[in-house]
Amino acid sequence: ESKQIIVDMATPSRLTRSGDFRFALIASTILPEERGGQSGVWKKYQLASLFYLTAGDAASKPTIAAGNIVTTPEGQSQLALRIDNPGNAHARLDGEIKISGAGAGPLTMPIGNLVVLHEGTREYAVDFDQPLPAGAKIDVKLENSFAPQIEGATEPLPIYTIAVP
Repeated sequence: ESKQIIVDMATPSRLTRSGDFRFALIASTILPEERGGQSGVWKKYQLASLFYLTAGDAASKPTIAAGNIVTTPEGQSQLALRIDNPGNAHARLDGEIKISGAGAGPLTMPIGNLVVLHEGTREYAVDFDQPLPAGAKIDVKLENSFAPQIEGATEPLPIYTIAVP
């Protein structure tokens, strides 16, 4: 069964602090499951929705603090990024990774809906499904699509570049 629900949120008239508040709404049910004609087996189903409420004087201030190429224990090459957000509101980042190098046309990989919580750090890794070209240059271009300090606008982060020998 499916139904539409309405969630109303209201902030108190006097907040103890400005910035982000977050919560999750979880709906769950337990239903019988048919397995090979057997009955008596039950399975739990859950669905969660995350909510972010930003109130008062809030600002998200994400920066790409570090980035490098690492090799996983399985031998897979990855781009590892560390993104810091010292602001008091979460950041929602969208953008792309652009890889260029000798003898190879630029390859782009999208980054979408990457959330960095307020006063938080996010480690983010991207696997490369092919070897990097010789003399590769990697540009990480992100835009903060949730920037309450700029009404109705997004805020680009400085492009972060990694040169691979």
